[in-house]
Amino acid sequence: MFRPWLLCIIIPIFSAVSTLDAQTPSVTLYINENFDRGFTFTQNTPVLRSPIFGQASSIKAVNADDKWVVLWESVNFNTDDDQLWIQGSRDISILGSNIPRPHGNNSWNDLIKGVSFPSAGPWDGNDNRTVCFHGQPCVNQPIRRVQENPVLASPVPEHPGWFVRVCRAQSDPGLEGLSFSIGAGHNDDSHHHWRDWKNDGSDPATFSVPGNFLYVHDVWMEAGGTPAGKQVSLCLGFRDHITRKYTFTSNEPENHQPDQDDQDSCEC
Repeated sequence: MFRPWLLCIIIPIFSAVSTLDAQTPSVTLYINENFDRGFTFTQNTPVLRSPIFGQASSIKAVNADDKWVVLWESVNFNTDDDQLWIQGSRDISILGSNIPRPHGNNSWNDLIKGVSFPSAGPWDGNDNRTVCFHGQPCVNQPIRRVQENPVLASPVPEHPGWFVRVCRAQSDPGLEGLSFSIGAGHNDDSHHHWRDWKNDGSDPATFSVPGNFLYVHDVWMEAGGTPAGKQVSLCLGFRDHITRKYTFTSNEPENHQPDQDDQDSCEC
């Protein structure tokens, strides 16, 4: 007998599962090429377990277009060894010589030993990275040595959209941290506290703004610091250029709302 009331239960269940799958970043590592024998990860895993430890031959990443997953050559997220950074979703059927690697035998096959999902992109100049920008070929060390890959129509941009660069050397050494608020330009209702930044080396000096403001034409950003009376130097930029320099005293927050085409200098 058909029972219409069952649809009220079944349909919401499948709808919830589908929505969760679409919103949850994940990467599946496969022991064999062409996506055979897979193991899926959705959270930071500093040491993969057997049998996938150092045995991945193909991968599938599922993520928002501006978000990242990192595959690590060594355990415990050692930045002195090679890393494969993937932005957005991507299928790689063969982790062979078609995906470059900064060092060694130029192959990622059977090397991956850890997985992480960072909150910011690879913007601090580490040379041990292969970076796969969303919708573009994978290239080695594109941040410090921005390369013009012959496969690309134009050079790889240094950043995908709006980004912040904190000038540690030009700021007061007694500066403990910064507080940032973000929003769309000329839209006060969108302005809100974004993040706190620590000056103890645990937070990168360069990082992207939140994804919902990454590509807006005008962005509004305010920055303040602690403790009081410390000089702060930082910059706000878009893709390959600086749009606004911030220099202020920590207890006197400074805000600006540049657009993508503005140009300014930076102290670092």
